[in-house]
Amino acid sequence: MIPMHHTFLILKLAFLALVTPLSAQIPFQSTGAVPAAGDCASRGVPLTDRWLEGDFRFFDRDNPKSSVDAFFERFSGYYEASKDGVAGIMLNVGWFADVVLAYSGTLDSQVPLAVFRPLDGENSGQTMGDDVWTYRQVQGVVSALKEGARRHLGREDFRVGLLLLGWSSIYYAETPVWFKEHPESFRWGRRSLTDPHYLFLDYASSLRPDSRRYAAFPDGIPAATRLPHFLAAQWAELSRATGFDTLLLRDGMLGLSSYRHASPAWDNDCFEGLRTCLREIKRLAPKTMTIGYSVGGSAIAELRSGSFDLRTLARDGCLDAWITQSWGCNWIEQKRLELTPAMQVPIILVHRALLEGTGVKHYPVFNMLDAYEFLTTKTFAERWQALRWEIWAYTHASLNRYWDTEGTWGLKEGAPLSMASGIYGSWFHVRDRMLSAEDTELLTRETEKAVTDARATTKIGGINMVVHDDFARRCNGSADPFAYHGENVDETAGLLVRAGLPILSSSRITERDFAKNNQPLLLHNPVNLPLDLLAALKRSPIALVVGSADTSAGFDALKWNPAEKFDPLGDGRRLRYELMPKEVSDLSSEVWKGIGGPRFLTSPGQCLHLQYWWTAEGSLMLLIGNIEVGAKSATVELLLPNEWLNDQKMSPGSLVDSSEPNRTWQPTRRDEGIVFTIDMAANTSLVCQAISNSATPKIRSR
Repeated sequence: MIPMHHTFLILKLAFLALVTPLSAQIPFQSTGAVPAAGDCASRGVPLTDRWLEGDFRFFDRDNPKSSVDAFFERFSGYYEASKDGVAGIMLNVGWFADVVLAYSGTLDSQVPLAVFRPLDGENSGQTMGDDVWTYRQVQGVVSALKEGARRHLGREDFRVGLLLLGWSSIYYAETPVWFKEHPESFRWGRRSLTDPHYLFLDYASSLRPDSRRYAAFPDGIPAATRLPHFLAAQWAELSRATGFDTLLLRDGMLGLSSYRHASPAWDNDCFEGLRTCLREIKRLAPKTMTIGYSVGGSAIAELRSGSFDLRTLARDGCLDAWITQSWGCNWIEQKRLELTPAMQVPIILVHRALLEGTGVKHYPVFNMLDAYEFLTTKTFAERWQALRWEIWAYTHASLNRYWDTEGTWGLKEGAPLSMASGIYGSWFHVRDRMLSAEDTELLTRETEKAVTDARATTKIGGINMVVHDDFARRCNGSADPFAYHGENVDETAGLLVRAGLPILSSSRITERDFAKNNQPLLLHNPVNLPLDLLAALKRSPIALVVGSADTSAGFDALKWNPAEKFDPLGDGRRLRYELMPKEVSDLSSEVWKGIGGPRFLTSPGQCLHLQYWWTAEGSLMLLIGNIEVGAKSATVELLLPNEWLNDQKMSPGSLVDSSEPNRTWQPTRRDEGIVFTIDMAANTSLVCQAISNSATPKIRSR
């Protein structure tokens, strides 16, 4: 095995299917109504935007002012940090796209709401079909929220958004209007285990004639009206009438799959229809902030399995922001391990890399309460430690720039880390109960503490994931669309994060950089490559090749094929019963030896997380989590190896808890380095600073 240094590269094969834009469709450029982030906020102050998500029914439909005032009195502190960015609230009004598609243009008409059946004997949702709302009442709440923001926040630009689902059903709900009247708008893409009967919105479809009145078509829908044009026109009318100025395209609104990885054939017509829809929204309602939302799993799987190409869409200029659905803490008890917090970090990083250079904002989700699905009965206080780990990990998840303006290999001197543009908090309430004042204060204080530290971060330690989208095109262009060939590499990396390997940064590189690369790579399924590119790769130091025997042949390095045993996380079947497979633990230990940085000396079987970074002052910060499903109390031995310490020119004298400065840990000296022994209770997280015995040299800015 080729030796590795403390900076370790994962070659991320990001699939971007080859699409041919329609010749008549010229990318529509944003009007500038939404402040441009530029490379995921790196051109401005990162982590500035603040969003909250909630159900519409929290607000009083007949007299919304009192409930709006209560909302802002509780969350004004949360929004304070967004004074130089975007502030807003995202509302669920019945979930389905029916809210837009079925709008007649009459404000006194009834809003179509889904009727949910109980799931497993429990109430699975907020909306049970027992209340009636009109669009005028919706308008009243939107207006009250904007007026409340003026009074409480002093903001004229507070955004009120509408989130939409593009499914024909969810949790066995009876869709009230659109699917019954226009089933041609939907088709099967990938079956759901929760509801095997639902279909996905199909942007390639044309609508059949309909004589009913619609807002954008008062005389009815003519035959062959394309769905993308109809949806955009309906949104423009609804936005004008109600005041909604932001549209969140959620599950089923961005492709033909959600939450699963098996791949149907790429559907170019559906993707081109989506691109058309976004262009039309920007043309007809240019002040709309358009936001996309990932499918809750692999950032690469969504491209192949959903016929959805994030990078191409982002470069069109019609997508303003992207949310990585990183709300894993609610799913811990469900043993959906591909959705747990640690698994989300590599997915966040791959999205960040795919958005690099596009100007699209990027938000991770901080999940405070499970207000809708009630997958757990835990309170905010009971899940606080997992949420705290998410806050620190997701705010520090960064993109390194490995190329200067000439595209040459290496770090550009002084180039800043690219971090998220802001924070998306979900949900702020459960039915009529908001987060308590104490919980909100704790959330705000810890968030701003993490944000301040993240903005001062100059270097991320551990493993760096490298996204190479053109390389992925080569790998996937001629492959069987139903075969597994690399779309789960970010979740493969997530397994390693669960085993304690520090992965907190990503990058994008160009093809010609391979010949210049002198740092260790982790390759994933290097199949169907041109011989010249393959030769260039083999001249690079390679630490691990992930893939089958065929795709990993010819590389003189460690090989691993997680697909053989882990499905590969498609439904997490094996991992539901074996939370930390020995195979993963052993592999992590072997990789650790090559990385040479901080690592745990902990027995296999524990899911313990480790991340570390440096601030501008040269301080070494560490984040430790014992928050996974089945977590047990553990005595953690954290090793800082001698070689790594010498390389960093540091000699830590103690660790200090960032939350309790009087709580410290002293090291013991061993042959291999210094060790800190830390008792970690189950479901706890720790942020600490290494205090050096000698002055630590300032880390070069990255």
